[in-house]
Amino acid sequence: MEKKVVKNFTLTYELDILNKKIKLNGNPEEDLKDFLAKLRASDDIIAQMLYKDIVDNAITEMRVMA
Repeated sequence: MEKKVVKNFTLTYELDILNKKIKLNGNPEEDLKDFLAKLRASDDIIAQMLYKDIVDNAITEMRVMA
């Protein structure tokens, strides 16, 4: 018997562009540059997707702020 499970997985982050900090799922703030470096170095597909999402959102927010 074959059964498939479909689930949604959500990460919530707060991005503080001016202070270059990120807070992921309510965890303590981290330095944004260090966090992005760890994500970028990872071969994990979820880390790669999160990296792209954070960078895209940061670029959008900087354009809005300008």
